[in-house]
Amino acid sequence: MESIEAEVCSEEVKKDRKGRRMLGRGEWFRLMSEYDGSGLTQEAFCEREGINYHTFVAWLGRRRCGGVEPGPDTHSSEVPAYTGPLASAADRPCPEKACGRRF
Repeated sequence: MESIEAEVCSEEVKKDRKGRRMLGRGEWFRLMSEYDGSGLTQEAFCEREGINYHTFVAWLGRRRCGGVEPGPDTHSSEVPAYTGPLASAADRPCPEKACGRRF
């Protein structure tokens, strides 16, 4: 008989009703920072990380418009500070003319 190896994850991962992994704000900002330095296309990065392309693009849009910043609502205990070009986005207008986004 063959032996079966299983990987045990010590971190509890939040999931939605369909069983999809839910990421906190800090995790999305960590991923966006990783993407910024990856040199990959958005699609290739999402495929590599196993995240939904459309959700990732929505988070990039929120960051670009300054509608969301890293905060305490995370699923990870260690959240690196975002140091990208829009770190003080509250002081800047949205780069898209009246993008109308609500966050």
